[in-house]
Amino acid sequence: MGGIDWAAIDKQAKIDAKKQKKAMANDPDAGKSKIFMALNQKSLWKETKAEKEAKADDDNIMVVDVRGGGGMGAFAVEDAQVERDDAGNIVVDETYESESDVEDGDLADFDPDTMDELTRKRMERAREAEDRRKVLRKQSIELKQREQKELDKQLATIAKQKAAENKKEGITDKDVKATQKRLEEELTFEGFGFGD
Repeated sequence: MGGIDWAAIDKQAKIDAKKQKKAMANDPDAGKSKIFMALNQKSLWKETKAEKEAKADDDNIMVVDVRGGGGMGAFAVEDAQVERDDAGNIVVDETYESESDVEDGDLADFDPDTMDELTRKRMERAREAEDRRKVLRKQSIELKQREQKELDKQLATIAKQKAAENKKEGITDKDVKATQKRLEEELTFEGFGFGD
């Protein structure tokens, strides 16, 4: 009787392992899942030494956190459009004034005639809007009433048709009594019985 040749199986497993190691040495992505490959894509071109250094340089990346946003992502420092010194610190220009020429109270300081004119126009627009709303409401009510009348007409026509069909097809009490009387006269059950 033949048994299982475990030595041959172990030998083949060692040969397969060596082949797999050699394949992985030639192709570093061999044996990796499709999900891993999709998340860790390879570049389509060979990067130069300068590109690798620029990519690895941590000073070129800035992460911006926004309250409630969970972070907007990263962007290059030169995209920040702020002036920086040699150490990378932001330079603040003291001569720059952030205040505008318009004060908060300036907008409301119109002369009385202008304010009266603005108020009059605002009231005029409000009246026109109210008149327009009333006209539209009246048109809407009239349209609904016309539609309801048309619907009532159609329902009345349908009801008449159904009544005519029921009358034509309907069986009255008079018809039922006549049918019962005819059956009594025509049908006789002579000679029919249950096991005499």
